[in-house]
Amino acid sequence: MGKSRVVTVSVTKTPTEVTIGLDKYDGTPGVINVFGALFEAGTTKVLRGKTVQILIGGSLGATVTTGTDGRYRYTFVASTGRYSFQAKFPGDASYAPDWSPLVIGEYGKIGTDLTIDVNPLAGGAPLAITILGILLSDETGGGLPGKTVELWRNNVKIKSMTTKTTSPGQGAYLFHDTLSTQGDHSYYVYFRGDSKYEGCEVSDGATVIDGVPPDEEPPVVEGLGAGVLLLALLVLSQE
Repeated sequence: MGKSRVVTVSVTKTPTEVTIGLDKYDGTPGVINVFGALFEAGTTKVLRGKTVQILIGGSLGATVTTGTDGRYRYTFVASTGRYSFQAKFPGDASYAPDWSPLVIGEYGKIGTDLTIDVNPLAGGAPLAITILGILLSDETGGGLPGKTVELWRNNVKIKSMTTKTTSPGQGAYLFHDTLSTQGDHSYYVYFRGDSKYEGCEVSDGATVIDGVPPDEEPPVVEGLGAGVLLLALLVLSQE
């Protein structure tokens, strides 16, 4: 009777490569998109229907599956702050595991800025005043339409005109006020911010002692062309 032999079988799994990327500029407030793909290492062959783990801060945050193109995508809802992300392919019977590089994603609200110009429109008491300006995005420098701004006079909200919505396209606002007393009056415009944009404020201490002639030159906001301001006034005058 013959002796049995010990046979050693070595199974080599195919190496893999998992990639990772971040994108938080899709217009959705508070979102960081995590995406990538799974390949056979050293080739362009993608691996479909494979499980990929998303590690956030070193802990398992989500499990996703690669699509027919070998790609995966995960939407992470973020608060303001920094986060580390890494993709892990745990491997299977045919393919070896792999870890992507560690990447850092930071979510913060977009900064904003307000301009202001305070102008008497006609002489004599009661004195008509306009308070106008534009709400701007620090990211693009353009106006932010459809945002709510508040008006305060002498540190008190004006009940009849507490809020206005900035105009479409321009991001401009326009308030009308009537002063029954002469003297020093300060105006304050405030944007509270929202889930995407930081709040901001602007003030202008306007000394109004006497009225101004009705034919005074149209006001120009510092840093803005007269054409832009007049266009904003034309749009807002339709309210």
